[in-house]
Amino acid sequence: MKKLHEIVTELEAELATCTPEDYPRVCVELCKHLNFVDTIRTADLVKGLLTIEGISNTPIYHVEALTLAASSAMNQINPKEAEEFANQAFEIAEKNDLEQQKLYAQNEQVVSYLFGGKLPEAIALGEEIHHCAEAICDIELLFAIKSTMVHVYNQHDHKKEGIIAFEALELSKLLGKVWLQGYITYLIGFWSRAIGQKQEAFFYMEEARNLFLEQGAKEYLINASTTLANSYCNNGNFDYAIELQQQALIAAKQMGNPRQIIVTTYHFGLTYQRAQDYSSAERLFLEAISMAKRYYNSFEEASASTYLANLYEILEEHEKAIDWFEQATQAYGSTIGIRDKMVIANHLNKLYAKVGNHQKAYEHLLNFLDIKLKLQDEARIKETTKLQQLYEKEKRETELRELTIKQQQTELEQAESELKAIRAQMNPHFIFNALNTIQSYIYLNDKQNASNYLGKFSRLTRMILDMSNHEVVSLKDELEALTLYLQLERMRFEEVLTFNIAIADALDTESIKLPAMLIQPYIENAIKHGLLHKKDNRELLCSFDLNGGNLIVRIDDNGIGRQRSMEMNATKGGDHKSFATNANAKRFSLLNKNSDDTIGVVYTDKTDADGQPKGTLVVLTIPVQFDGVLAAGQV
Repeated sequence: MKKLHEIVTELEAELATCTPEDYPRVCVELCKHLNFVDTIRTADLVKGLLTIEGISNTPIYHVEALTLAASSAMNQINPKEAEEFANQAFEIAEKNDLEQQKLYAQNEQVVSYLFGGKLPEAIALGEEIHHCAEAICDIELLFAIKSTMVHVYNQHDHKKEGIIAFEALELSKLLGKVWLQGYITYLIGFWSRAIGQKQEAFFYMEEARNLFLEQGAKEYLINASTTLANSYCNNGNFDYAIELQQQALIAAKQMGNPRQIIVTTYHFGLTYQRAQDYSSAERLFLEAISMAKRYYNSFEEASASTYLANLYEILEEHEKAIDWFEQATQAYGSTIGIRDKMVIANHLNKLYAKVGNHQKAYEHLLNFLDIKLKLQDEARIKETTKLQQLYEKEKRETELRELTIKQQQTELEQAESELKAIRAQMNPHFIFNALNTIQSYIYLNDKQNASNYLGKFSRLTRMILDMSNHEVVSLKDELEALTLYLQLERMRFEEVLTFNIAIADALDTESIKLPAMLIQPYIENAIKHGLLHKKDNRELLCSFDLNGGNLIVRIDDNGIGRQRSMEMNATKGGDHKSFATNANAKRFSLLNKNSDDTIGVVYTDKTDADGQPKGTLVVLTIPVQFDGVLAAGQV
């Protein structure tokens, strides 16, 4: 990335050789960068640009030139002129639908309001355009507006000032323009000093000065040097502070910017005051006031007068202090900031009391208290508004939570009802099949098998009826029911069915809980649709293992496979689907509805070396619960 002074040099060369058509574009781009280096040169270029014939025919450059003119006016603290230029820029931008240029113009309006004594207007417009800039997502525009809002919040809200300043710092890094990073670091230094973090202020000011020095941002280098000198005073290093101020004043006079010379002069006076060289301080304050009057800069006249008044107050020359505080108030006029007004009123109250003018002391005390109460009222209103907004937000969130809970409760009740209905359907389904088997034994007059089958069936029926009343059962009970069921099915197959239930050693079948009768339908499908169509060698393996909070159930058969089973069902006519499969699909859906840990099922069609079906493997993953702790996925 090129340094600022390199960019300025290149643009200066381009401006000297460009065509008249390109001049507005190049001149605007140069002024945007030159503003950090030489504001007087910038002001001259902008003034010339606005007088070019036909500038109004290119609205975008006309708006940008007027916006730069507003900025130049503010460099000399001329808010009235700055507002006029900014208003013109805004009108042209709005007329020509130049949305970004309009926001830049409004940003200059905010600055002119701030220094023109219109703080409420500055806050309102500043926050409005800040919101608009965030929506547009133009980083450079957003940086410019955030930088302005740092100045705005400096007047009344240091918390917001700090937040916005650090956001702007991150944007400057994204832009890769180191001089902008230096500028916002400089503002963070002021913020740190305002909240009493003197050491941090020193760090930021020194970093800003180094960045300005590296980039060749001469004017801001001077500003940072004068401010850094005050930080050195805080550390008791007055000699180096004075040396810095001398260098800054020489540089300012070489640059020829009247306002910067005034500011640097009274800052130099402050350094001497802190070093207790009061005569040098007085001389420099008076020089700054004289120069400010000569250049009709009432704002800097008021600032220098305030510093001189403070000096006389320290020296206990009360009459002189009163005189210069009054002159400062007069110089500020309507542009005085509310905090400056309050501070001066407080000083005058004490000073008039010391010289025995109690009437004046009382008047300024009332003025001070009135302003202080207004600021407190504003703070209370802001806090009350904030609390009201938080209350309304929490109220809406509470109502939404209550509504959500009611909806979930309704869904839960509906799910429980549907699950009970499905379980109620599944039980008669199995009972019907079992009764058919018993009936066949009776027809064949096979009393022994009929008696054995009926005993097992009665026991299984009692278990099913009992399990139907519970949402979850122990794995031990589920295994007992499955074993009885398979024994009954083996009898129905005339013992031509081999089954094995394998349980991992680590499983505690009594403490593990799972939804009742969840596994049986898959075993039923393996028998009915896979093994039933084989004449012999019917094998079924069921294995149980634990993986984390999930029970892994593998149901492995050597039947004819799902594809062949579907083909055979199709030849029978109709669109046959397993009742157990449909019922369990619905049950899975309901169990999984309000859970992050869901029940899963995976089918694998097994084939031999020739690609012929040799059975089906079904793997169930079932979230379970342990010793009464609810498992995920339970309704």
